[in-house]
Amino acid sequence: MSWKWQELSTDDEHMELYSRYQDHQHAGTMSADADGYLEMFTHSSIEVQELQFRLHDKLVGVSILDRTPLSLSSVYFYFDPDFSDRSLGTFSALMEIEEAQKMGLLFWYIGFLIRGCSKMSYKERYQPQEHFDGERWRIAPL
Repeated sequence: MSWKWQELSTDDEHMELYSRYQDHQHAGTMSADADGYLEMFTHSSIEVQELQFRLHDKLVGVSILDRTPLSLSSVYFYFDPDFSDRSLGTFSALMEIEEAQKMGLLFWYIGFLIRGCSKMSYKERYQPQEHFDGERWRIAPL
C-alpha cells in the first residue's frame, strides 16, 4: 500500500471510486457528481488536501482533510467497496495521525461523533478523546 498527498481531485478515477463508494455505503442517496463533491469538501478559508491510497497503482481510498496551522481534521474517507475487508478506514486514520505528527501538528481531529448513528460509531474506538461540552473541551472517560 502506498499513499501520497495531493490537491483535492475530481478526475475520472476519483469520481468513479467516489460513486461506487456512495452506491455501496449510502445506496446512492448522496450526490456523486463532481460539482456536489467540490461543494461538500471545499471551503474558502481552509486548506483542503487529500491523502490517496493505492494498491499496485490502483486507487483504493481517499481521505479528505482540512489542514490548519495546528491540526489535521479528517473530513471524509471513501474507499473501493471491493476492499471492504481490509479496514482501510482504520488504516487511513492511523496514517493521518502519523502524517500530522510528521508535520509537527498538535492535533488530529476525527470529526463529529453523533451518538446513535451507526455509520459514525467507529469514532468511539479512538482513545483518548476530548469532547466539547458546549463551553470547553474535556477529556472523555476511557
